[in-house]
This record gives sequence, structure tokens and C-alpha cells, in this order.
Amino acid sequence: MRDYFVVINSNMLDSLSSFMDFSKINLSGIVIENGDKLDVRLNEKKIPSCDFSKLRYLVESSTPPGEARYFLIGYQTNLSDTKNIRDLMVSFGADKKSIHNFSLSVFQRHLSQVKYATLHPLPLDFFATGISYAEAALYIDEFKDMRGINLAFSGQDLWSGYEIAKLVFSKRKVKFALIELPIYAFSYDISRSFSANWQAYHYRAFLPNFDEDFPDKDLINLANDRFFAIYDNTPIAEESERCGIRHPWQNNTVSLKDYIDYESTLKTLDKPIYPKTAEKNKKILANYIDLCKANGAKPILFTLPHTTLVQKTLRKEVYEYFKSNLAEVLKDHSADFINLFYEELNDDCFFDLVHLNASGAKIISKKIYDVEK
Repeated sequence: MRDYFVVINSNMLDSLSSFMDFSKINLSGIVIENGDKLDVRLNEKKIPSCDFSKLRYLVESSTPPGEARYFLIGYQTNLSDTKNIRDLMVSFGADKKSIHNFSLSVFQRHLSQVKYATLHPLPLDFFATGISYAEAALYIDEFKDMRGINLAFSGQDLWSGYEIAKLVFSKRKVKFALIELPIYAFSYDISRSFSANWQAYHYRAFLPNFDEDFPDKDLINLANDRFFAIYDNTPIAEESERCGIRHPWQNNTVSLKDYIDYESTLKTLDKPIYPKTAEKNKKILANYIDLCKANGAKPILFTLPHTTLVQKTLRKEVYEYFKSNLAEVLKDHSADFINLFYEELNDDCFFDLVHLNASGAKIISKKIYDVEK
């Protein structure tokens, strides 16, 4: 097997060398801008390099499929740009499964919130986990007399939320845990996504029991001591940051472009159904519920609303699949469930078709508080 780096952001090479030990593997080559003129070294080891103009030749000379792996190296690169490069390489004859989106990304704001949840001396009544919908939608200050922290994060699936909960419970007691479930909760597994590697690095930075199902774990495990020091050196979040990551666009409202692109939004919700993924996620959710109870915390599951356009045009089968899988879990693992998916809110409560803005977040957070207070 030959491994190649296709470097989208050339400045990523320095970061990779700083936080990964490449002496453990043998790269066959690097594709990078002006690569024909560069002296490329990783951990002082010279690596053959070529310019993007040679990409087609490289792919074609590496066929049949399965002879090589290609890692698209980027940082804060538009995902659609990365996918366009992948599709170009597929048109040259590369096996789509051999092309990986590889980015060493760690989001320190989220790490600082995890550190708050595990190390801050003040008591907490609850914590929340979930994907980006909950990251934007939970305003902890709407929970009045309850002290909590929002640990929801973009790219979080049931596995990563559960592992974060285990970490928190190993350090402190809480009264309840808010577990947000996207409508595709039982179809989503970050280890299957095109963004799996950068998410893997983020969770690898602080989770002691790192999931072994991630692709390319041989490369992920090249992370060195300096990489793990990122979490150790991250400061505990400020008190004001308990509420979550308040994005600068949270005061925006749905735009015309969102309506024009609504079909692509529906596709993000209508995930492919893999029966093994559903079974895996049902087991994880059951374990999450049991974990809460074993630690004296009440598990509270909830969904969040999307715009009326999404509610009306999303295939009913998607919602029914979610409901049936959840019912199976709750049959033997009881937990409160607050279903807000079809809650009717005006479009001015959203900053796009599926994420609540500040106005919507305050309304929904108050609803959850009123149910559980």
C-alpha cells in the first residue's frame, strides 16, 4: 500500500510535523503547490513531492484501485472544495474509498468547556451533549436557578456524546443530563463521515477511551506528546462560556439562499440507513441512559425544531425511522423525552433552515426548563 498526501493548505505541513511523528510510516509522496521546486521534509525526513499538475499521472499510475491511499490535507478548508478535489481524483480513476479528508483540527473553545465540566470547583446541576443544533440552541442562562454547561459540538454523534458524559461523570456528580438527538441520530456515525479524521483528532485530544472504529487509526495514532499537551494547556472556560459557543451569525435570520438550497439541507438530514449503525447507536444510547442513572443523574432526551419548510418537506420515513428506533431503546431503558421537532416557530427564530438563532434558542431553552424544573 502506497500513501500520498495531497496538500490543499501548504501551511498545514508545519503543523503536521509539530504534532505527529512521521518516522513511524513511509510516505510515498506529497502533492503540493509548486511541489516540483520544494524540498519537503516531515520530521526532518525528505519526502518526494510533485506539483498538482502531476496529480492525474500519480492517480493513474497507482491503479488498480486499492493500490494507494490519498489523504487530502487541509485546515479550515471549505468542505465542498475538498470534495471537489476528491471527485476530480475519482474521475482520474482513484477509488473513492481510498481518498480521505485528513485534517489535524482541535477546537480549543470546546476543550475549555470540557475542562470546565470536569475541573471547575463550582458544582453543576447538569450538562448537555448533542450535535450543532444543540450547540446553537441551548442558552444555559435560560435555566434560571440551575447551573449547567453546554458541551454540544458540531460533529458530535451518540458515541462522542456518551464518551464525554463518561468523562464528566468520572469527575463530578450532576442532577441531570440533556441528551439532544438529531432526527438522524440512529443513522449518523462520525467514523463513516468524510470529515471523520478531523473529528477524530479533536476527540483524540481529550478522550481517554478513544474509539477504535475510526478509519486510518494508524495515522491518527501518530499524534505525539505535543499534540496531547494541547488539552493539558487549554485553560478552563470562563463563566460566561458555559452557555455554549455563541456563533457570530446567531443574530441572523433565514436567507433567500437558504430557501434556494433547501434540497441540499434535506439531504443532510436524510442520511443513508446502515442497519449496523442503527444497532450500534441504539446500544450506545441505552448505555448512555444507564450511565446517567448509575451516577444518580436523570437522563433527559430531546429533539429540536427546524423551520416549517424542512418540517413539511422532509420525508416522513426519516422521522418514523427515528421514532421507531428510539421507542426500542426506551422500552427497556426509560428516560424523559421532550419532542420539539415539530414545534412551530417563525423563521425569524432561525439563522438557517435547521439551526436556531438567539431568539429561537431562548424560546426553546425556556420550554425545556419549564418541563423539567
